[in-house]
Amino acid sequence: MFKPIVALTLLLAYSIALRAQIQAPVDFEIKLSGTFGEIRSNHYHTGIDIKSPNGRTGHVIRAVDHGYIRRIKVDKSGYGYSLIIDHPASGLSSVYAHLDRFVAPIDTFVQRTQYGIESFEIDTILQDTLMEIKRGQIIGYLGDSGYSFGPHLHFEIRKTESQKPINPLIYFNNIRDNRAPVIRSIYVYTLDDHHKILKKQKLKAYKNGNSYRLEQDTIQVSGRRIAFGVEAVDISETARNKNGVYRLEMSSDSTLIYQLQFDSLDFEYSHLMNIQIDYEEKIKHKKNIYRCYFFNTGCPNINKVLIDKGILTLDEKESRNISIRLSDMQHNESKLDFVIRPSALAMSAKQDLHNIDVSFHRATWIDLDRLEILLPQHSFEKDIALFIDSVDHSSRDVISATYHIGDPSIPLLKKMELNFKIDEQEPFKDKLFVGRCLDEGYVSCGGEIEGAYLKAQVSRLGEYAVMIDSVPPSVEPVLWDTIWTNLHRIRFRIEDNIATTDGAQALRVRGTIDGKWMLWRYDYKNKSIDYFMDLELDPGRHNFRLEIIDDRGNKTIYKKTVYL
Repeated sequence: MFKPIVALTLLLAYSIALRAQIQAPVDFEIKLSGTFGEIRSNHYHTGIDIKSPNGRTGHVIRAVDHGYIRRIKVDKSGYGYSLIIDHPASGLSSVYAHLDRFVAPIDTFVQRTQYGIESFEIDTILQDTLMEIKRGQIIGYLGDSGYSFGPHLHFEIRKTESQKPINPLIYFNNIRDNRAPVIRSIYVYTLDDHHKILKKQKLKAYKNGNSYRLEQDTIQVSGRRIAFGVEAVDISETARNKNGVYRLEMSSDSTLIYQLQFDSLDFEYSHLMNIQIDYEEKIKHKKNIYRCYFFNTGCPNINKVLIDKGILTLDEKESRNISIRLSDMQHNESKLDFVIRPSALAMSAKQDLHNIDVSFHRATWIDLDRLEILLPQHSFEKDIALFIDSVDHSSRDVISATYHIGDPSIPLLKKMELNFKIDEQEPFKDKLFVGRCLDEGYVSCGGEIEGAYLKAQVSRLGEYAVMIDSVPPSVEPVLWDTIWTNLHRIRFRIEDNIATTDGAQALRVRGTIDGKWMLWRYDYKNKSIDYFMDLELDPGRHNFRLEIIDDRGNKTIYKKTVYL
């Protein structure tokens, strides 16, 4: 008994020491617009989002501890302006993303690197002691760069050696919050012997203090195998953002059978998020439902308890007392208790329309007339039956049949390879792409010609076809004049006719003045590029040239003579 107590005491002492060592990255009160582990488009959030105190950019960002800058990255999307600092004393690293800009001399180093490789986007790994940073030193300014939708700091703590993210609130958790998570509803799933969903029932939860109840305390369920999902958000006292929950627990007759807890994550398992949620509800209704069960194995970092995969098997006339608990990092807790009881009505499985059986344990190769499909091993969470069909919708811009490949509400855990057979005499081979058809149009998944095939890797089930893109991007001056004497920056709006995803590239930018490369700041989400006058030019006449190139090589050139 002595050794476990000593170990726990040492762990607690180490945690307290780290808290004392790590300071907050901002000078203002921390209000969260995003929590660690919350559900995003196709991954768990690996940090916290700290809101700007006044909705503006420019607030100073400080290093949380002494260390060395390990990595600097500039991306038109993603994290935008970001950097990582290693802290050798603690074995941790800190990540600062969506910055407006870096502080000098970091900014000077970045611009020198950008001009050296003639690229706005850089990803540079630094030598161990090249840039030493002191605890509390200003490293940059809060921004909105990259794939961000409002001024904030995305902040992470990672283990340096493994780069596994850790919940930053473990190290500083002085956020004012007395509000417990909100339970909106529960979902009851009736499963067959193969864990296929036979019925899904949504039950609204009603608040009574920090306790919740259903309209009826006892739920009649049809079937022997029952599982649950929870629709919940966490709204703090200081911000109205609907954030993700920290801990979710489910018990049956006082036995804990499922626990989800976000203390750390692992990028290796990030693809499993889509099977931790009700993916169908997310795709069709944009609802985030935490599933309290798994078909195969849970995610090691966040599933602390998983008994019988979280699935209840009921005997005839057997009742179960179900208890659901949600809590945040400030130990505010919400609870919901109810009883389930099997009804006399048994449910039979519906016969799905399908023609392809896909094994969880083996790769599946599907050879159609003009399309080959490769689904790698473990592409789905279990054995699955897919329906695949084709319809000829060919037109001027669509040169193949449109293939319906499975149900888009089923999550795909690994990318699927599509190999479309292309006619040897096709005159627009270099303009062909694999397009995913949507209700509102289509998006490009890119693709490369290899022999007689156009090949692409795609991340979702759905409808796909081969299409042609021969339309160049549009280029429109926004801040512009041919007289540059008093200009501090110029701006263009750039846009392509087709959105991109998966392997397709976004627009590429190259601008020159008298043949000299110009550093353009690319704001992908706002479809704009900015050039700040940083080149020294002699008075007189100069030749300006801007090239915008899309994923299929279509190019627009904007040329002007400008004067200083």
